[in-house]
Formats: sequence, C-alpha cells, structure tokens
Amino acid sequence: MDNTQCKNYNTKLKKIRNLKKLFFRLLLYVLLIGGSILIMMPVVWMFMTALKTPAEISQYPPSLFPEEWRFINFVEAFKKAPFGRYTLNTLFIAFFVILGNTIVNSFIAYGFAKIKFQGRDILFRIVLATMMIPGFVTLVPTFVLFTKLGWVGTYLPLIVPAFTGNAFHIFMMRQFYRTIPNELLEAAK
Repeated sequence: MDNTQCKNYNTKLKKIRNLKKLFFRLLLYVLLIGGSILIMMPVVWMFMTALKTPAEISQYPPSLFPEEWRFINFVEAFKKAPFGRYTLNTLFIAFFVILGNTIVNSFIAYGFAKIKFQGRDILFRIVLATMMIPGFVTLVPTFVLFTKLGWVGTYLPLIVPAFTGNAFHIFMMRQFYRTIPNELLEAAK
C-alpha cells in the first residue's frame, strides 16, 4: 500500500468515525428530547386541565386541549384560596427547618466525628438505629405529645422537630467531618 492509498484509507476511516459520532449524538438527542417530552407531559396535562370548564374535566374520553380556554380559572383560584398566605407559610416553615437542621445536625455530627468520649460509638449506633423505626409507628405517640403540649394547630410541630436532630443528616455530616484532617483543626486552634 503506497502513501496515497494510506491517506485515502485514513480519510475514509475518519469520515466513518465522524458519521458514527454524528449518529450516536443524534440518537442521544432524540432520546433526550423524547424523555423530556415524556417527563413534561404531566405538567402540560395539568396546565391544560386548569384551563378547562368543570364539564370538560369530567368528560370521557378526556381531551388534551380544552374546547373553551378559561384563563379566568386562575383568577378564580386566587380569589377562593389565599395562595399568598400559603407561600409565606411555606417560606417561614422552610426557613426555620433548614436553620434547625443545619445547626443541630452539624454540631451533633462534629461531636461524633472529632470529639473522643466514652460510649461515642455506641451512642452513634443508637442514633443510626432510629432510622430503622418506621415513621408511622411514632405517628400516634407524636400526635398525642403535641396535643398535650397544646401545639396542634400551630407551626411548632413542623419546626421544633428540626431542632432535635435527624439520624440520616447526622450520619452524612459525620462522614464529611471525618474527611477533614485533624491537623487542620489543630492549626485552627
């Protein structure tokens, strides 16, 4: 095989490789676009249903697009329910839950990771064992406790538990703290 044949062969090989790359990239985009459409369908369905009349919502077989586009449904929804207040409630509760989880869990995790004390490992195992208790087992006793404390109907049952520690968060933060070299902590002291 002479030099020109070798060059021709290499250029054909490059073209084939480029075509393969193009094909797989095109296939990837088609799959990604198809997956995106599939994932967005419930959102589109919800939005289209919000624009329908009550009769259209309950008709069978259902249709994707409304016969009568009722944008006034959104105005009526905001008149019937205080969505502004709901948003403020969500932001208020989320702020304090995040604050409580961050402060308390990081302190507890630091203690388990870096402070040596007697019974540390046993206590940590007990904390991890609480993750095995199903939530519905503690549901009724927790409700009774909140009722006796007079917290039912307030924000306290949603916020206060965030300041008591979460076993999963403690475990994850402990694992992170263990990666920090002790020399760095000694240097900080």
